Amino acid sequence: MRNLFLLALFANFLMYAYGTGAFGPPPQEQGRDPLRVNQQIRADALSAQPLGVPPAAQPTAAAQPLAPIRN
Repeated sequence: MRNLFLLALFANFLMYAYGTGAFGPPPQEQGRDPLRVNQQIRADALSAQPLGVPPAAQPTAAAQPLAPIRN
């Protein structure tokens, strides 16, 4: 039982070290390139524009009830 506890404690320590980046970049940093932000050319020229309001839904003709099926 003691060995199982120590194994779980060691595995927990390894996962913590992996998550904080002890073995390289942390997993949550994959795909990010922070140097790109510093190398932006005219970053102040970029602006976010709100999306336009969608047009109001056009009312459609009322659906006709289906006729009963006769055999």
